[in-house]
Amino acid sequence: MKGISRRQKKWNQFWTQCFPPLPDEDIPKRYSRQELTEDLDSMLQLMEEVHPNLYFYFPKNDVISRAEEIKKNLSDEQDRISFYFQIASLVSQFHDGHTNVVPPEEEFSQYKKGGGVRFPLEVRCDAETIQIFKSHTDQFTVPDPKPVYIKSINNHSAKDLLQTFLGLLGLESPTLRQECISDRFGFYLFLLLGPTETFHLTLEGNDGLQEISLPGISIETFEKQREHRPKTNKSPYEYTIHKEDAYAVLDFRSFTDPVRFKSFLKDMFTDINAAGLKKLIVDLRENGGGNSELIDSFCSYITNKPFRQFSRVDLKVSHQIRTHYSKSFPLHVSFPLSLLPARVLYRHPWKKDIGEIVSIDLKPKRLKSGKPAFHGDLFILTGTRTYSSASAFATSIKDHNLGVIIGSPTGGYTSSYGDCYPFCLPHTRLKGTVSHQLFVRPNGNVTLEPLPPDYPVAADPEHPEVDQVMEFAIQLVSGDRGTFNRRFDDCGCS
Repeated sequence: MKGISRRQKKWNQFWTQCFPPLPDEDIPKRYSRQELTEDLDSMLQLMEEVHPNLYFYFPKNDVISRAEEIKKNLSDEQDRISFYFQIASLVSQFHDGHTNVVPPEEEFSQYKKGGGVRFPLEVRCDAETIQIFKSHTDQFTVPDPKPVYIKSINNHSAKDLLQTFLGLLGLESPTLRQECISDRFGFYLFLLLGPTETFHLTLEGNDGLQEISLPGISIETFEKQREHRPKTNKSPYEYTIHKEDAYAVLDFRSFTDPVRFKSFLKDMFTDINAAGLKKLIVDLRENGGGNSELIDSFCSYITNKPFRQFSRVDLKVSHQIRTHYSKSFPLHVSFPLSLLPARVLYRHPWKKDIGEIVSIDLKPKRLKSGKPAFHGDLFILTGTRTYSSASAFATSIKDHNLGVIIGSPTGGYTSSYGDCYPFCLPHTRLKGTVSHQLFVRPNGNVTLEPLPPDYPVAADPEHPEVDQVMEFAIQLVSGDRGTFNRRFDDCGCS
């Protein structure tokens, strides 16, 4: 695989400009109550102007009341982190995962550069419990087989920690929120506790309650030891050919770099056809989304029937979105079209007045043929981390009857608000995004709900080394269907 394309580099540069880094000298800065009030008001005004239906879940009167409560609790000489906890807990109530406040990373990065230490354990969180599943310190060993639960950390009860951390995320799926907090538990603990050398824990396990104290571990050491996590330098998409077993697997982790993806698809389907394979498994379980252009590119190889990703898109017209498209939309096209103004290339934000909704009905159309075509069976693996464009991709496959869905319900919704507009608050420079479009699934159902699988298969937490979902899919591929509750043919595959 080649590196990222020139076009993708331009997109990366564009997003860096949208989210300018905070200078090191400003990291410890404190803010007045007036500055924080102005940031809060600025954020809510911007969200209301940009979002097509900001109060679809959290009523406006409740938002106003909550904002006034936050203002009463603001104080002079307050830092960015404490302000983040206040406003993120408000924004999460909108229940739109694309409308959020980004947790401040700069303070943690500076602490890491200075040799700081962090929480030495990895945990799994649900709505009520924090379970230890891996230790990175010699001073504590996770007992087997009975689980051990954290009841408190430095006098903060597990219940309070979970309520605080989960309340910062607006992701639609509770399970996805729990997984995100589990992944970055040590980071959120740093935001709450600040630099901490020693962690005093109350644990509950085989021997009842016990209290222990553990020293923090070097952040760099911790990151090196996380062997069970995918490496950060892994490609966003890779495929493997299993010729003897007559199937291929596409490990699809991110919807990024459309130019590179087109080249990747050509290579993949060439190899699949050369091997004479008629079964393709697409693993979306770790895919958080990205650029939905990749959906059309993929589907051009698997169908010649009329296709659409969405049946309708509702776009909110605002000054912010017009400016955003003027800067970003030329990046969608190649030279010389990129020299044209955005309102010529994409007229929708200028079709109506500021504050109005432009509804764009999308008719199914035949995709430009992607050769070599694939005429086999498609199996899509989904889970709670399948989000945004990845959810849309799985939904498109389902609504067009192009394959079967295996695993857990998607973390993202089949119809959803999205297409993030980036913002940076004027004083604290906290970053965030807000949706400016509603995407309605291909079959026209606007209900905001996860996509359920055709074959529900859950991972086994007692045996994480066994990939139950992939093994189930391989059984389907091989035709071993003796234990299935539904006939495979009923799901639309041969």
